Amino acid sequence: MQPRTDLAKRARYGILALLAAGASALPPWTADAGSLDAAAACSASDPDTVITGCTELILVQGVTDSRLSAALNNRGTAFSAKGAHKLALSDFTMSARLDATNDAPHQNLCFGWLNVTDGERVVAACSEAIRRSPATYEAWANRSLGHVLLGRLDHALADVDKALDLNPQCALAHANRGSLLEQLGRAEDAIRDYERALELDPALDFPREKLRRLRPQAGLGQQRGLAGEAGLSLPGQIVLAGCRAVAQAR
Repeated sequence: MQPRTDLAKRARYGILALLAAGASALPPWTADAGSLDAAAACSASDPDTVITGCTELILVQGVTDSRLSAALNNRGTAFSAKGAHKLALSDFTMSARLDATNDAPHQNLCFGWLNVTDGERVVAACSEAIRRSPATYEAWANRSLGHVLLGRLDHALADVDKALDLNPQCALAHANRGSLLEQLGRAEDAIRDYERALELDPALDFPREKLRRLRPQAGLGQQRGLAGEAGLSLPGQIVLAGCRAVAQAR
């Protein structure tokens, strides 16, 4: 297995990050609870707009815990989008504490701890997200990467297998499993997952580079369209590829 520092570096580069929607309902805002304009901004797509709108709502006196939780969660997604991961984690954590019925911050914590490569907290947060919503494949995929950070490759493989059982069309999960299988010495199985990843998403560079190196080693040769293309030569390290929950309340 590659050193943790290499994993951390690749996490910062954001290699193979996946965005996936999953939202809880934003409680209705009324004139006495806060500005309707701010509420709209807090559910917008532009991170700076979200931060401004959500912060205005967070500062409203007498706001209910469910509304405050939603605003904190949404501001956390905006901080995360801007790369302010510690601020995002702070907001997600407070959001989760304020409203036990809000699943969104738990999904976001599952990915948020991956951004700072804290394997123990990734596993803990993703396990809670899975407990709350066992059918959410992103949480299984992200917990797999927490196990990778901790050197538990067998656990990682079991979790990414579950993620693909839930969503066999996730190209990034196939790429991740291919990388795990390669690391475990199962080159032919890895090749099949890399090929499936490219079938699902031909724009992915990582599995294409892996196939260019692995196919000749396995005696399979290069398929048309792969030989001679420019790109990095990537050895057999595990690559952090987060299934990002971006669970913004609306």
